[in-house]
Amino acid sequence: MASEDDADFRVKLTDAYLKIRKVKINPSISVAHEIALKKGPAIYPIRRVECKSFIVPAGNPSLRKDNLFNGLVPKTVVFGMVESDAFNGALKKNPYNFQHFSVSSIGITVNGEEIPFKPLQLSYGAAPKYIEAFTTLFSGTGKMYHNTGNDISREEFPEGYAVYAFDLTPDMCGASPHFNAVQKGNLAIDIQFSAAPANAVSLVCYGEFENTVHIDSERNVVYDYSG
Repeated sequence: MASEDDADFRVKLTDAYLKIRKVKINPSISVAHEIALKKGPAIYPIRRVECKSFIVPAGNPSLRKDNLFNGLVPKTVVFGMVESDAFNGALKKNPYNFQHFSVSSIGITVNGEEIPFKPLQLSYGAAPKYIEAFTTLFSGTGKMYHNTGNDISREEFPEGYAVYAFDLTPDMCGASPHFNAVQKGNLAIDIQFSAAPANAVSLVCYGEFENTVHIDSERNVVYDYSG
């Protein structure tokens, strides 16, 4: 953030380098790898991330977005809302100020089925009711029932930390090290506001997917992000 909207800032790179770890492999191991690659490619599981943003026009009392990730369902989806001008680079505003914008309901469906539970019914007014939304930061990120936190308190949540996380895996173990099969379907988000935003708002969505990268004996790298 800066005190002037028209400030003319520049970033100058004075030095750039890449650190790479090099190892010496036992020749017998290298031969074993080559033999294995002749029989089939090496397969490496990866966690792929995709981010998207959508505009909530000023005065709109609701927002619904269908097919959020083009027919794929992430194992974890996290989203929040910021003022659009802040998201687009207004120097006087904080692009990480995830305000609640008087959200009254948040629902997620896959092929019309509500998951992982019924829509959240929220209130950020005089009679606050947002603890269930706050706990998604734990249930949606694998921190529930563990002696760990995320440095966001219940009191801080509506003050710029209103981020919602959902584990969409069948076994609710999206944060576990085991590989989750890629799900396909129409992932939709439905958000209702108790008071329509006075200014345009950006919905920022983060999706995490399980994918694989294949490397054959000719060192060709093949990946398929379609599931």
